[in-house]
Amino acid sequence: MGRLEEVRRRVGDAYPSRRAAVQEARDEGFGDGYGAASAAAVRDAGIRQPSAVGSDEVPHGLRLAAGWSWRMLIIVAAAAVVLWLVARLRLVLIPLAIALLLAALLTPAVQRLRRHARFPRSLAAATVVVGGLIFVAGTLTLVITQFVSGLPALVGKSTDGIRQIQAWLTTGPLHLSNQQLDDTADAAQSWLNTHRG
Repeated sequence: MGRLEEVRRRVGDAYPSRRAAVQEARDEGFGDGYGAASAAAVRDAGIRQPSAVGSDEVPHGLRLAAGWSWRMLIIVAAAAVVLWLVARLRLVLIPLAIALLLAALLTPAVQRLRRHARFPRSLAAATVVVGGLIFVAGTLTLVITQFVSGLPALVGKSTDGIRQIQAWLTTGPLHLSNQQLDDTADAAQSWLNTHRG
């Protein structure tokens, strides 16, 4: 308990002296708080501190905002340079990015072939690439054949849907005539033809 009492006594002794230094700094016009007391203590000790350029004229908030502003300008300029480079090198960067993604996706399969089947590195990579191409080609073939076989049913359903919309427009709350519907369809078709580019 003796050590705790000694620490408590030292803290108790330090508080009034620090409070007195803060009060003295306020009286001498150094401002409020710990920084002013520290400045007063440094001044009393005879230590010379370099003064910040313009610290008396520019408020702290304005200096802080200016500091963040130039940092943000540098970040925006760096991002603009990176985007400009990507735009200039897109013919190289896009295939490179695709290759990196494919390499990251296929690496676990290559490692599994090397570990479990004891394939050499080049044979494992070639096997995975060829297998991946076969898988993609098979998937595309399946999707395309399903789409082609379902296309007549899709056309029939979309035609029925268009007829239902036309019937609702003529018999529903809008009471449009067939001539108005034809004129609207012709206007939409001509607009699409002129704005196709």
